[in-house]
Amino acid sequence: MKKKILNYIHFIKNQFFLIKVKTSFFARLKIILAALFKLIFKPLQLIGRSLYFKIRYAVINSLYKNLIIEINNKKFRIRDDIDLMTILADEKIDNIFKEKGKIFLDIGAHIGKYSILYSNFFEKIYAFEPEPNNFEYLKINIKLNNLENKIIPLNLAVADRVGTMDFFISSYSVTHSLIKQETENKIIVKSTNLDNFLLESSLKPEDISLVKIDVEGAENLVLKGLEKTLSLLRAKFIIEIWDNNLENKNFILDFFKKFNYKLEKIHGEYYLAYYENPSSK
Repeated sequence: MKKKILNYIHFIKNQFFLIKVKTSFFARLKIILAALFKLIFKPLQLIGRSLYFKIRYAVINSLYKNLIIEINNKKFRIRDDIDLMTILADEKIDNIFKEKGKIFLDIGAHIGKYSILYSNFFEKIYAFEPEPNNFEYLKINIKLNNLENKIIPLNLAVADRVGTMDFFISSYSVTHSLIKQETENKIIVKSTNLDNFLLESSLKPEDISLVKIDVEGAENLVLKGLEKTLSLLRAKFIIEIWDNNLENKNFILDFFKKFNYKLEKIHGEYYLAYYENPSSK
């Protein structure tokens, strides 16, 4: 019971966090109404979880439909409170994106948070997003910010192979994954690996400044597909590593070590990997 009360208090804090977003009067009003709805109806989840989520999605999706918010002078069209929370979340990794560079590879771009927010710091950005609905909103947000000439959206999963793969669809748009989940809801998506992508797109490895990998547990697949090229890269990597997936975590640690990359924890599940010249040790 105590845990449920603490979770509800955390839930309340999140709702107040959401309504602080900078947007138009009517958009803010919709966000406030959605927050009030969730606060009032959240206890219904204890009675019937399925019923609660049906009502929740119907109401929230209606209120958030075609909603546009503005963060740091960048605009985002969002679908629901999950999108809003994702855009607003402070992952403590922002400063790494603010280092000027040539090319940024955004793997697991979702609706474009990092590609768009930090577009001023890179000459070209390749944003990979395999899930069709996320991808549509990624394209909408790129156009909304007039970034068509800078950000190239790619409807591809990045993994260890070129072809097609099963992609498992979660209840939340930020947790779809190539890794099998409890859900049986899956689609077939096109996939590539970074070795092949860099070769086909004629990108020079030395021009890659930053790679962000946030693919919900499939990070090892992304790295396996970069094995031929990583020795030529000097890019920084921001990578999400789940502590509860030891096999995946150990693979990532060993993989970067093999290529003389040092791995440092930044915040939460996010790590920074950067090349460390062996001769300078």
